[in-house]
Amino acid sequence: MGHPDAADPASIPDYSYITDDSLDQANIGNYLRVQANYQLIIDNLMDLTHVGILHEGSLGNESMLAGQLELVESGNDVCANLWMPQSEAPPYLRNRGPIIDQWLDMRWTCPSSLSLNIGGTASGEPIERPSNFNAIHILTPETEYSTHYFYGTHGRLNPDDTIEQMRKLQTHAFLEEDLPMIEKCAAMMGPTQDFWASKPILLESDAAAVRSRRILDRAIAQEAASTCVAHTTE
Repeated sequence: MGHPDAADPASIPDYSYITDDSLDQANIGNYLRVQANYQLIIDNLMDLTHVGILHEGSLGNESMLAGQLELVESGNDVCANLWMPQSEAPPYLRNRGPIIDQWLDMRWTCPSSLSLNIGGTASGEPIERPSNFNAIHILTPETEYSTHYFYGTHGRLNPDDTIEQMRKLQTHAFLEEDLPMIEKCAAMMGPTQDFWASKPILLESDAAAVRSRRILDRAIAQEAASTCVAHTTE
């Protein structure tokens, strides 16, 4: 978004692996329109602990709540890594065993591209990170209070699963669980949806989302300042 001359191709995250022919199980081209500011969706995606609560019975389960959260900031990227040893396998990892060591590694790239690496091994087995199963989330603001949400997955699923089954599971989780929660939060915040003015109560699990917001705030302020300078010069 913005003026084409200001775009920097080098800053585009590399998601080319989603078309890697060696992993022929791709679930791409999914879309939702969300009636909320795009930053609320980033908040949701960066808090990986929500998977065990909001998605219990679909993408997650209660055993995930004991996971260990690691936060890494690198430039304009923020990584939230959730390590869950000895936890119950979700449906998409059940071929690794009923109780596994699993992880969710989310990387946010400013302003609104996210990549989630998902993996798990039988408890006690060597860990191979990153795995070959990934989910991509790309957010394009439509208005200040609505967002185009594009998502997809790519990797090796359980041998007896199909792409259509994964699509249904993912769509159910987003449409029936994430979407109502995000839009309800936006409605409760009111027409301005001013996050900081709402004086939110922040938990440890919110750290990655808060860092993302602060990086975005700085980037927006810098862009606004440079635009003002350009207009003044002209």
